[in-house]
Amino acid sequence: MNPERAVVNPGPYNPPTSPAGPKGPRKGGLTCLIGSLLFLLLGGGFLFGPAAGAGSGPSPDGLHPISLDGLGLKVELARTRAEKTLGLSGRTSLAEGRGMLFLYPDRRVRTFWMAGMKISIDLLWLKGGEVVGVESRLPAPEPGQRPRSVTSPVPVDAVLEVPAGWAVRHRIGPGSRMTGP
Repeated sequence: MNPERAVVNPGPYNPPTSPAGPKGPRKGGLTCLIGSLLFLLLGGGFLFGPAAGAGSGPSPDGLHPISLDGLGLKVELARTRAEKTLGLSGRTSLAEGRGMLFLYPDRRVRTFWMAGMKISIDLLWLKGGEVVGVESRLPAPEPGQRPRSVTSPVPVDAVLEVPAGWAVRHRIGPGSRMTGP
């Protein structure tokens, strides 16, 4: 046995006994209860209220809240290779205030193509949460037409797809800042 790790047995535990309980008379129980209630009502609501965890997780519909220059959006996250490959392909609509955010662990020049797209979109290139480029009103390919591809102007670590014309309507462009998810 290693003497440095020897455990000394202090013997049996004999708690003190008194009519008020093993820890002595209870003091301040009502004060503690009132303090806890005041904390929850006045200051602790932030732990449990609607803003709890805003931007940190999905809403009940599975969408993640983000904002660009303070303008709120709800986005699907594309993190896996399969999610990124599929993207918005096959969708027939994308509601205003919705989008898809592609997240990458590193910064690289990225190329996106419109294969399988049935809707036109805006594509925003992001580096460190800042918009560094916008592809506006990318059209869905016509049947039999080769899908268009676009390349980021600089290495990026995120790409956001939103409804066509959204960036112009909301004056989002290079220098705009994203917060979340």
